[in-house]
Amino acid sequence: MKKFILTLLAVLGFVWSHAQQTILQPKATVTKPEIILFALNSNSNKINAYKKSKMEKEAQELITQTRRDNEAIIAAFAKYFDFCPVYFYYNDANGKIAKGDFDGIFLDSTLNPDPSIRLKTDNFMIAYFGYHVQDQKEVTDQHGNTTTEMESTGFALPNREGITLMDNKMKQISSPFPRFIKASFQYRKEDINGVRTKIYEFRGAGTLDHHLKKYFEA
Repeated sequence: MKKFILTLLAVLGFVWSHAQQTILQPKATVTKPEIILFALNSNSNKINAYKKSKMEKEAQELITQTRRDNEAIIAAFAKYFDFCPVYFYYNDANGKIAKGDFDGIFLDSTLNPDPSIRLKTDNFMIAYFGYHVQDQKEVTDQHGNTTTEMESTGFALPNREGITLMDNKMKQISSPFPRFIKASFQYRKEDINGVRTKIYEFRGAGTLDHHLKKYFEA
């Protein structure tokens, strides 16, 4: 019995020590961004595939839906997000951004290219809406064989869409930074000039704004 009690105390001591280290662990060093670059989905590959297959109706429907989604995202950030400026671009330009080329990629509020929007800092983060992409890591076994595995982030379920934030190199940011925020497109009803109207909107911009302010002002 005495041996059991001593063992239990030792285990409890270890757990308490680990908890203390976790509590006292400083949060990851993340610089407050001056700007967020938001990658809007163009769906260009799917649209071109429909057109190539002579599926013009499906292509036009996707073009319309894509534009409606992107307009809703821009409107939501304009209304609910003031943590920092947000520059929008189509995700087709991710390759250019990876090379540090930002010329001509930014869009105005009507989704048209706006060459007057210039990025004048390298202190930015990149965001996108969609399924959360996990980091990859290389794992070497005892025989020296190296394979690539997906790291668990603990933030997103495989079937959950939301806003993912990355650094300016398109790499995941370590927790406890709020790198994934649940978001979605929804309809709501609103009286406009006495007429009950269905409004299509993007929900998540305000939540992201709240979490970023809370993280950097803590």
